[in-house]
Amino acid sequence: MEKELTNAKNRESNIELLRIVLMLMIIMHHLIVHGCDLSLISTGDYQKTNKDALFLFLNTFTIIAVNCFVFISGFYGIKFKVKTLIAFVLQALFYSVSLYLLKCVIHDSPVSYSELRRSFFPITYVNWWFLNAYIALFILSPIINKGLENISKKQTIILIVLLFIIGGGYPLVGYNFYTQDGYSFFNLLIVYIIARYCHRYITEIKNILPVYLSVFLISFIIIYTCFSQDRQLLTWRLMAYNCIWIIAAAALFFYLFKKIKIKNKLINKIAPLTFGIYLLHDSGIIKTTIMTFIKSMNSKIDNNFTMIGILLLTTLIVFSICACIEKIRQIIFKPVLNYISKKIETYQIDT
Repeated sequence: MEKELTNAKNRESNIELLRIVLMLMIIMHHLIVHGCDLSLISTGDYQKTNKDALFLFLNTFTIIAVNCFVFISGFYGIKFKVKTLIAFVLQALFYSVSLYLLKCVIHDSPVSYSELRRSFFPITYVNWWFLNAYIALFILSPIINKGLENISKKQTIILIVLLFIIGGGYPLVGYNFYTQDGYSFFNLLIVYIIARYCHRYITEIKNILPVYLSVFLISFIIIYTCFSQDRQLLTWRLMAYNCIWIIAAAALFFYLFKKIKIKNKLINKIAPLTFGIYLLHDSGIIKTTIMTFIKSMNSKIDNNFTMIGILLLTTLIVFSICACIEKIRQIIFKPVLNYISKKIETYQIDT
């Protein structure tokens, strides 16, 4: 993920294309879960409609995107750099403060200094859970990488199994202290370690497409069967980030794109914008506006094909607008980032 904030000229376009596809999937996932109220399944209050199969199918497909992003980082290994960390912080700070002030302006409401203060600490306060979890993974990556390099294949497998035992019981028993329903650093750590293992011992998977499709379809069938039997809470747990088949599907999806041979400058230019797209569309008044629109469309549209069109079109529009904003932000912040980085270098901080 950290590569998204740095130069993209020499990157593999197949993996950069994957990053773009994953961000489109994340936007779609948010539209379904928050805009179409699929998140109500987690409380058992979801009201069934004729679009249930569609929403569950799309969510089963898109839910793997976050894990796949982390898998990319794990497979190629995070290269810790102070400049990249600063870039993360500046990016989060800009969107956190800007979106809060924008909300005050649009709603014509007074600035709350306690909320404004919180917006200046996006890494400390949870505005984007993934940002907080990934920053922790990024900072600890040198230690994690070094540790994994010095243990054997068997020891790595044992480590992964133990981590799953500690944090993998959510689908059956509910909330887990370590994984927190999958929205946690612990889950990112598991995916990262699995990816590092795959990098060392599984370079490719033969017949990857049928294997991926099998895992996806079996997952959907199990999820929809539970839902049709009115097991809403179990249905939601089966779509959690820390479910083993969700992690497996994410890894297989990565290997699908790894086999693609492509070089494209446009793809390489768009891919570094994806993290900014995530921060912008999933917070503050932007998120509220998008989800309000989707809720309105969902209540008015009964036809599944029309709803698919609305979701796809909205996803593309949100991606495009947020990408343009993020590109402008990167241009403006580049001198600031370079200045801070040079100041740090003068103090000879070891990166």
